Amino acid sequence: MTLYEGKKAVYATLVSSGKDVVGDPTTSASTIQGTFTILRKAETFPIDARELDQAYDVLDAPYVLEFSPGFAITGSFWSEPAGEARGFHNVTVTPIDAHRLYAWAGPEVPTGFRWITPKAEETITVVVRK
Repeated sequence: MTLYEGKKAVYATLVSSGKDVVGDPTTSASTIQGTFTILRKAETFPIDARELDQAYDVLDAPYVLEFSPGFAITGSFWSEPAGEARGFHNVTVTPIDAHRLYAWAGPEVPTGFRWITPKAEETITVVVRK
């Protein structure tokens, strides 16, 4: 993953995609491909049990940026290091990278709230590609 401000790269890190990498998520365990905007920024968010092979529930994945219904970039404290395809649909990064991305991707979540929907002028674009 590379974060850009305009055309300037400002941060890069490894990610883990769906097990079948990028493709058609209706027929495989893959991350959806395309260009999206952040729909919701959440301090924590429950994760679909399919992301973890139904092994256990994660009710509070940290630092979540939902970019399409059912697809998000999340911090992952429950798996091995990032860089290998292993989830169901989400893109996961290490908790420290998730925190960096979350802080970078305004707006701030108001005190006492768990998530926020960015306004049009606060749009963050996410491009998922092979």
